[in-house]
Amino acid sequence: MLNKYHRYLNLPFEIRKPQICNVKPKDLKHYDIPYHKDENIEKLADQLGLIIVNTELFYTPGGKKLPIHIDDWKQDDHVKINVSWGPPEGTTRWWNAPNFTEKEEYNSNYRSINEYDNVKSENFSDRHHRSIVLKEEECELVYEANTDQPSLVNVGTFHSSYNPTEEGRWTLCFILGYNKDDWDNLVPWDKAIDLFEEFIDGENF
Repeated sequence: MLNKYHRYLNLPFEIRKPQICNVKPKDLKHYDIPYHKDENIEKLADQLGLIIVNTELFYTPGGKKLPIHIDDWKQDDHVKINVSWGPPEGTTRWWNAPNFTEKEEYNSNYRSINEYDNVKSENFSDRHHRSIVLKEEECELVYEANTDQPSLVNVGTFHSSYNPTEEGRWTLCFILGYNKDDWDNLVPWDKAIDLFEEFIDGENF
């Protein structure tokens, strides 16, 4: 059965590493970096009838984890293009939450990413980064991948970062959409699989 969480992409270009990724913060970090432009990614998105709605960076220090969460206001299956720089042991993890119900989207678990324990956020958009946060004991691990090469990742379902090493891990994220001002119309997983079909690495399902 094909997973609905992650696919490696064979892109005809290299995604450049932002300058900020050369530093090693002590804390978990999240940055909104809408000023970061990657002409190759933007050209590819345009060819597929898409746009880059926003660009983000996450940093997971050695021995740390970003908490289990889903991006945005509700559970769905929208995607980003992610690529990471760091140790091979560092991964993105996806989780099933057996007892989670849709009504929980409106309860006290619903909070901004800058309210995560020990996560330092800068320049973030509160509209996008309100999230549902769960604990590991509420979930079961269902998939795991190192996004050390460009990847389609499902961020509308529960996911987290994991870094068991002493080396830091940076992840650059491009949020895919159809309209710069429409955060409620991001690209769903199945649509992304169709659009990126020619770039998907068939050896990594």
